[in-house]
Amino acid sequence: DGRVQGVMRLERVGQLLGGRSVPSAAVSLVQVAADLRGQGLGTILLREALAEARAHGVALSTLYPSTVGVYRAAGYEFAGAWTRYRVPLAVIPRGRNVPEGESWDAATLGEIRGCYQRLAQSSPGMVDRTERWWHRRVLAAAPDQAVHRYLVRRGVEVTGYMIYTHEPEAS
Repeated sequence: DGRVQGVMRLERVGQLLGGRSVPSAAVSLVQVAADLRGQGLGTILLREALAEARAHGVALSTLYPSTVGVYRAAGYEFAGAWTRYRVPLAVIPRGRNVPEGESWDAATLGEIRGCYQRLAQSSPGMVDRTERWWHRRVLAAAPDQAVHRYLVRRGVEVTGYMIYTHEPEAS
C-alpha cells in the first residue's frame, strides 16, 4: 500500500579481535509497524541488510536487543554485556587516596580516545569506535540533560574517564 512497514539502521564499525579491527555492523533501531508485527518482517529486514553487509566485507554484526525472538531466529545469541551503574552519592569515596578528577570536553577527545584504544586493544570484542561514534554516542546529549565528564591522569597520560548524568530519584 506504499507505506513504510519497517526500518532498521546498520552502522558500519570495527570490532577489535586479536588487536585488529574486523569489519562489523552495529544493528539498531529495528522497528516494524505495530499492526504488522509477527509476520516475519523484522527477519526479512535483518536477512537482507546482513546479506548486503556481507557482500561489502562485513564479517560480524552486533546489537543490544530489546526483545529476543526475532534476533534468535536470525541467528543471534547473547554474548557480552551493557552495564549501567546507579550509585548513591554518599558511597562514592573521597579523600587523599582518590585521584583528582578533571573535567573534559570535545577538546580532550583525542586523549580520551587514546585511553579507550589502549584498553580496547587488549579486550577482545570491543568496538573500534569511529569519529562519528564518539561524537554521536559519547559526546552527544539530550538538550535538556546535563552530561558530566571526568578523567584521571597518571602523569600526563589519561588512564581513566567516566561520563554520567544525574537523574533524581522518582518520588
